Amino acid sequence: MWNGSMQFPFDPIERAREVEELVMRDNERKYYRFRYQSKWWSPSVADSVGSCLNCVYCWNFKRNMKLEGTYRSPRYVAGKLKSMSAAHKNDDHAYCMRTGGCEPILGNQSLDHLISILEWADCDRFLIATNGIMFGHDLSFLAKLKPFRDIVRLRICAKAHDAATFETITGADKKYFGLPFNALHEANRLEFHVHLASMPQFVDQYKLRKASGWKGEMNSEDLHLYPGIAQRLKDRGLWKFNLQFQPFHMYMKEKLK
Repeated sequence: MWNGSMQFPFDPIERAREVEELVMRDNERKYYRFRYQSKWWSPSVADSVGSCLNCVYCWNFKRNMKLEGTYRSPRYVAGKLKSMSAAHKNDDHAYCMRTGGCEPILGNQSLDHLISILEWADCDRFLIATNGIMFGHDLSFLAKLKPFRDIVRLRICAKAHDAATFETITGADKKYFGLPFNALHEANRLEFHVHLASMPQFVDQYKLRKASGWKGEMNSEDLHLYPGIAQRLKDRGLWKFNLQFQPFHMYMKEKLK
């Protein structure tokens, strides 16, 4: 039985295949909730589980280890997203949707599942937030999404600006550090609306631009100390790494002894 354990560093491509086998059943994927996040530019959210990385600061860390959820078809997921959007139709971004809590692309099965959601969703915009590992490993995945280029927004998250820190943060072998950048440039070549995201507590923006060769849009998202994150940062020796802030604004603050 899967328990989320692994030896660091690991192969994220192989891990993606293993996780996909557990979160996918034919064209159904495991989801654990659907929510409307008001005042966010893609507020209708379908939260799933499963990732090919083991990011130390992941807010959904425990669920991505346990991989618990209910298998849902693309039609069901799209229906829930559309229902939430209709209930908030007066919001400016009501018909903008996204998946959350997981890495949406683990292989062909999960990609086909997502494409089916896009076919059913009838939305104004669909945000795909991804670590870019599988997109960068197999560039044909982006080509399959090209028919939805007008509504898809790609947010590729760089976990670090160098290979060594990437390995520490994600648990994945540092030789895979460049895969998200492959995805970034291929998405740009295919004329997707794409941006490079990062967490400023761990990523130097200048060094990231240099490492990625990216000259396009970039944005950032601050670290939030959800339960367990501070201890995991400490365990991996990252607690004092470039944390130039006082965490009073955080969603959850933990004391380290």
